[in-house]
This record gives sequence, structure tokens and C-alpha cells, in this order.
Amino acid sequence: MIIPSRAQWFCGAGKPAAFSQILEEIINSDPSVELYVGTDSDPSRKKVAFVTSVVIRYPGNGANYYWSRKYMDSSIFFNLGHRLELEVTDSIIVADLLRRETGREKIVIHADCSSDPKNASFEFLNRITSYSKAMGFATVVKPDSWAASSVADKHAKSVS
Repeated sequence: MIIPSRAQWFCGAGKPAAFSQILEEIINSDPSVELYVGTDSDPSRKKVAFVTSVVIRYPGNGANYYWSRKYMDSSIFFNLGHRLELEVTDSIIVADLLRRETGREKIVIHADCSSDPKNASFEFLNRITSYSKAMGFATVVKPDSWAASSVADKHAKSVS
């Protein structure tokens, strides 16, 4: 699981950023700012890359995002559902810390789980969304979960 304050974070341009910088940007922003957290993973034979993104959207003025990557041994994951659970757990941990440290209640979790029965992740949809909602977060899934399926995905696939 991710420990946000100990993880290595980067801004969207790839420059290192401390988690405290993310908190500071949110605290100093207008209350209309929208916050999204999503995690994606990319498995290879020996390791799985997990990337968590924090997107700070300024309605009408674009967005900034930050991301963190970690690797885990692929042999510990026995199925897709196990990986998806860790993805949403990492997102919840980050979102919960953001909520506690900034006082912002509205943080949306973007889960990398599909609402389309044709996709393998659909099997785990109820489990993943129920977990996130039970932790007090609005949850969005594919095809609308861009913080996970686009932002985090970009950085998960860029190295593995």
C-alpha cells in the first residue's frame, strides 16, 4: 500500500514534487477546485507498476496533476480482482489523507474498473465501487475514470 508522505511524487511535467506541495496547492486554491484520485497498474512478468494520480482541476482553467509510481512483485497477485483492490486501496489512502489535511470533503475516486460486461474488470465492479463508496468517496468507473485510465495509465506504462 502507498504511504503518500513517503512516496516519491512528480508533477505532470515529470519534475519531483513533495506530497506537501500537493497539499499546499489544494489548500491555497479556490473552493471550486475539483479533486480526483485514481490508480492504475501495469503488470509485466516479474513486477507490477502501480501509479496513483492526484488531479487538481480548475474549472474553466485546466488542471494540474501529480503522480507516484511503485513496483511490486507480480507473483503476489493471484488475479485481476486482487490488483484492482490494491489500486482502489491506494486511491482511498491518498484521497483520505487529502481530505484530512486539506478539509476538502469532495474528492472523487476514479477506479480503473469497467462498467462494460465485455471487459474482464467488470466482474469486480461491485466490489471495487462498494469499497470506495463505503469509505465515503464518490466513485467513477470506466469509461469516465480518466484520472486512473488516462493519467495514471500513462505513467504506469511508460517504464514497465
